Amino acid sequence: TPRVGQGVEHHDMRIGHRREQAVHEVRADEARASGHQDAAARERERLGHQDFFLDAVRVRVVVRFAARLGAALRTIAFVTTCLNEAGNVLALHRRCLDAFEAFAEQHGGETAWAFAMTVADNGSNDGTAAVLQGLAETDPRVQVLINARNYGPEPSVVNASACTQADIIVLLASDLQDPPELVVDMLETLLADQEGSDAVLACKRSLPKGPLVDLGRWVYYRMLAYGTRAQRVPNGFHGFGVYRSEVVEDAVELWRHTAMNLRQALRMSSHAPQTLSYDLSQRQSGRSSYQLLGYLQEGLIAVLSGDAITTKLTMGLGVIVLLLAVGLGMVIIAYVLNGQSGYTAGTPTVMLLVLASLGIQALLISMLAYQIENLNLPVRRP
Repeated sequence: TPRVGQGVEHHDMRIGHRREQAVHEVRADEARASGHQDAAARERERLGHQDFFLDAVRVRVVVRFAARLGAALRTIAFVTTCLNEAGNVLALHRRCLDAFEAFAEQHGGETAWAFAMTVADNGSNDGTAAVLQGLAETDPRVQVLINARNYGPEPSVVNASACTQADIIVLLASDLQDPPELVVDMLETLLADQEGSDAVLACKRSLPKGPLVDLGRWVYYRMLAYGTRAQRVPNGFHGFGVYRSEVVEDAVELWRHTAMNLRQALRMSSHAPQTLSYDLSQRQSGRSSYQLLGYLQEGLIAVLSGDAITTKLTMGLGVIVLLLAVGLGMVIIAYVLNGQSGYTAGTPTVMLLVLASLGIQALLISMLAYQIENLNLPVRRP
């Protein structure tokens, strides 16, 4: 018994010594950080916004202290791509950081939260790349990817997501029309359901652009749902959301190895997602790279590349043709019985056989396409 008591006392002394040593090291880090205030002030004056360098040093101090005290460390990464967004990226970084700090302050406890950000420049010609490189030098938590050319929004965000290591990933647009402040509520919604939910999908409400735009968007999402056997994409969802890392990993693989677009892949990879509606913010700087024709082209490609579009189109064609054959046959029989048929003998029979054979062929093709789709249908994680 004395040996047990001595062991416990010795163990407590070792824990106390480690905590005291950790506190001393953290204070030393804070002292070194304070020595960089002049340099950080010059960076703040040069960039005209917050002191991100000193914030990054303080975060490293908190992370080291949390690690020594045994607290769990989890990373929240904001991932976005941009094209000619030089006037928005600094404000985007500031607002994302503000949202992260607001969440981390409320949900600290036994978990230490770390901030990260990945921004991919998609061949901008307005100086966006230079602004991003300056931001990365100022804030080491920002990872910048400079694409050699404009690869399009989906390949760029998929590559940026694949290059991001984090526990929770936030996907959002860089034009600030997806409000970063909404991320706080989305994170709280996600973490409130630790076991069931693995994603929170943000869905835009009706756009202030008139009923024709709303109708076009309604038709687009209905066509997306029609052309796939995957989970239905919610109306107004374009990718903005908060995801556990395994959801994004699965979505990247689906996007790379199937015909799904990114929003379909994200929805398919989410087992029990929750949705949150929001109002689209007005763009403050720059202009959208997509105009009416661009949206129509992207929408048409997304619909035609659906994993089940071949099956459903051929099956629909087969059913329509068979119904026409049956209807035409009934009309011809009615005319024949009334003695009003003007066709020569055998002509109605040939017409009906041709229509029926066309419908049957379409149905057989749809059955074959269905079996081929089964081979390519992705297997969801358990």
